[in-house]
Amino acid sequence: MARRAGPALILSMVSWGCVPELHFDNPCDPANGAVCVDGAAADARPDPDGPGPDQAPPDARRDARPPVDAAPPGDAGPPPDGGLPADAAVADAARPPDAGPPPPDAGCVPAPERCNDRDDDCDGRTDEQLGLGEPCMAGVGDCQRAGTQRCGRGEAVVCGAEPGRPEDERCDRQDNDCDGSIDEDTEGFECAAGQGECRRIGGVRCVAGRSTCDATPGPAHAEVCNELDDDCDGSVDEGGICAAYLLSACRVFLGQAIADAAPDTPFADWPGCDFNGEDVDGANRCVSTSGDQRMHTTVLNPAVGGSTFVIRFDCQGEDPALDLWMRTHCGLGLAITPNDANLGGVDVGACPDAWPRGRGGDPRCVISSGDGLYHPLVLDGPAGWQTPLGLAFGCEDPQRPGMAASLNAETRVDWMVWVGPPVGPLQCRSLLPRNLSVNDACDPRQEIGSVCSATADAPGFTTLIPPGVLEGCWGLGAALRLVP
Repeated sequence: MARRAGPALILSMVSWGCVPELHFDNPCDPANGAVCVDGAAADARPDPDGPGPDQAPPDARRDARPPVDAAPPGDAGPPPDGGLPADAAVADAARPPDAGPPPPDAGCVPAPERCNDRDDDCDGRTDEQLGLGEPCMAGVGDCQRAGTQRCGRGEAVVCGAEPGRPEDERCDRQDNDCDGSIDEDTEGFECAAGQGECRRIGGVRCVAGRSTCDATPGPAHAEVCNELDDDCDGSVDEGGICAAYLLSACRVFLGQAIADAAPDTPFADWPGCDFNGEDVDGANRCVSTSGDQRMHTTVLNPAVGGSTFVIRFDCQGEDPALDLWMRTHCGLGLAITPNDANLGGVDVGACPDAWPRGRGGDPRCVISSGDGLYHPLVLDGPAGWQTPLGLAFGCEDPQRPGMAASLNAETRVDWMVWVGPPVGPLQCRSLLPRNLSVNDACDPRQEIGSVCSATADAPGFTTLIPPGVLEGCWGLGAALRLVP
């Protein structure tokens, strides 16, 4: 009976000593102002005035407890407070507050750590061992930039660097387009070396970070009139090369026939009046320029019963193709009016349609027509006093406007009419100089009155008015020359 009553008596004594001061859930919690000694709670707050009359020292109070039957050695039972021994409870109460990570949540289920600002693996830490903050690189080639690792979308660990902007790939030993390759797509493109007629086509090669063209320029040649850069200097037909060829290869022909001695339609042959020739005898007279820029003249017969003027433009040089082009697209025009009409306003391109070669019409005109033939301008009767004459020269080609424009700007025809004294034909031939410079031919002379004119760089006729009647001892001359 004594062994059964012992525990009940002990519980009664514990309740008697602790209930007034402790919470029921943990009477030994230091927060309640008590400590437990040998499993019994005691007031931990000392009395500043010492023990009161009804208080005894702890040892005295322990000794005053009623005696308890000792339990048998084999049935000691649980500790008095139902938990750890008193020395273990004191050790827990003395543990420092920051000795390690906070205890994990009692309901945490460990899982692999993810980048989500949570403690997924229940170790008291968040987002650990994911490499956050470590150096990283974003992009490749020239787009590569440095940064640090951070959490991105979808709980993924990403690099915080922003790659640069790709550029077109260049031959510079760099990955400009940021695709992981260097200097790719920089070869095989078409390229050229040289200029003008020396230009040759090849392919681009990227060698040691430098782009090169594997083409080799062709050889240069002397410049000729062909709208090409033959000497490979970047200029076409420079230095007046076309005008020089025209002067050497082409001829201007002027002639006159008495009455109906010449046909009134174009004709091919004029005996004695070939290139560099002249015909000063008989009913028909003509003269040709000679490529020397000098004035070549002929004495004409009196136009008493009417006469026919004749013009021709032809080219016979070393380049048949260029000769054909100049003969076709360059030429002469001749006009005459007995009524003082303004020949400068006559449309050269309308001759002979507007003013036929045959009789009738005023003014009358004719053009060389690009065929290399002689073209007549027939008059009804003798020319009157100071009858105006008109001459035109020029080139035109919509397909090769540059060449035509340069020839118009660089060449012209100077011509003259002179009226000599009333002497016989033989004396006229002896008085008129046959081959002289333009300046000398057009200087005023005491014995011979001469009037000169020159074609201009514009469509239309330039007018020349002879200083007398176109009969008796008179003459006609022409010079194909460069514009001074």
